[in-house]
Amino acid sequence: MSEEVDDLFDFNPELDSMFKNADVTSKGNRSEVPDGNYNVVISKVALEKTKANTPKLNLHLKITNGNHKGRLIFQNYNLNHKVGIEILAKDLHTLGIKLDSLKELKDRVGELLDLNVAVHKKTKESTKEGKTYTNVNVYFNELLPAESMEDSDGEGDGETKSPDDF
Repeated sequence: MSEEVDDLFDFNPELDSMFKNADVTSKGNRSEVPDGNYNVVISKVALEKTKANTPKLNLHLKITNGNHKGRLIFQNYNLNHKVGIEILAKDLHTLGIKLDSLKELKDRVGELLDLNVAVHKKTKESTKEGKTYTNVNVYFNELLPAESMEDSDGEGDGETKSPDDF
């Protein structure tokens, strides 16, 4: 172990006490955010590589109001196939971001940070070759002005539309 890493563990003994006394039996609030309409802010953007070494874009969507305020929804775009690229193009259009080429995303990905968005989260299960898969879909309904984020309860208030409404 390097000296820099060793130094990280020379810290306040109160923190060590908290660690030793942490409740490890409670699962906390780690359940999945239920399906529904939410107002979110894009709190993190990251261009990364998949395990197969292909490009992907990850977004952390922080719920800004309602019973699930502060919780995260994750939106991931696999940029190595047509469906992922089409979904990204639609979402960027909804957010008012026009790219002439996918190559521009690398330099403009920061424009997504801190945008306020009305989204619809929908979970679908499918079975393929005897295996059950859970797919979480996040639909970007509209870009919201910053001041509207505090006005709504963010849950089923009828102001956002799900994809089924179209």
